[in-house]
Amino acid sequence: MHYGAKEAEVLSVKKEPMKQVRPQGLNTIKLLKVGSQSFGMSAFETMKIAEHLYLRGYTTYPRTESTTFSPNFNFKEVLSALKEHHDYGGYAAGLLRNGFQKPRQGHDAGDHPPITPVRAAEPGELGDRELRVYEYITTSFLACISRDATYSGIRTELLIGEEKFKLKGQNIVDRGFLEIMPWQ
Repeated sequence: MHYGAKEAEVLSVKKEPMKQVRPQGLNTIKLLKVGSQSFGMSAFETMKIAEHLYLRGYTTYPRTESTTFSPNFNFKEVLSALKEHHDYGGYAAGLLRNGFQKPRQGHDAGDHPPITPVRAAEPGELGDRELRVYEYITTSFLACISRDATYSGIRTELLIGEEKFKLKGQNIVDRGFLEIMPWQ
């Protein structure tokens, strides 16, 4: 290696469009996995909380293998119910105002639709663990009808002295669903 080199020769720069696709509708298996891996809850506890949210009218039935919505699912009704939510209301209202995407095609088990919020939870209505499960269900729903995230991928090859270096990077063009699910 040539220490102290003050110049590099750019051998190549390649840009390519990239995207991260939005999630599909939320099914039971995915919810239980997130409960275990992200929230530290057992599958039993996660399901108990999800069923409690359903019985209290916050979500649809939580036992489903489906990740796709029926053609007559009323997305506007759900978004209208969520637009008053203290955290996600502005996002839901924006989807109503600016349009939302048709969800990605998934698996239709013929049982129940994907797990979906049906009303906004007000501050103080849910306990800590209930709130975490509810918020995941809500953000998953909003993300599945949002735009995909798009990037500009950049690969650069440099020559410094006698050594070749490769650099990779990404610039976000459109955050899309990452606005509501930034951890993805």
